[in-house]
Amino acid sequence: MGENEIWCRAWRLLVKHQREVDAVITQEIERCIAAGDADGADDWRRVLAALDDLR
Repeated sequence: MGENEIWCRAWRLLVKHQREVDAVITQEIERCIAAGDADGADDWRRVLAALDDLR
């Protein structure tokens, strides 16, 4: 996932889920881990880090 997509995803999630955004991203990370998708989990961690920068 490219850097622009990371930031866009972070912004869309923040706007859509507001207070629950951390829980939504945590669920996505856990879902990826359960599916054995380490790259997907890393992408979601990058989205979470981008959100922290946006706040």
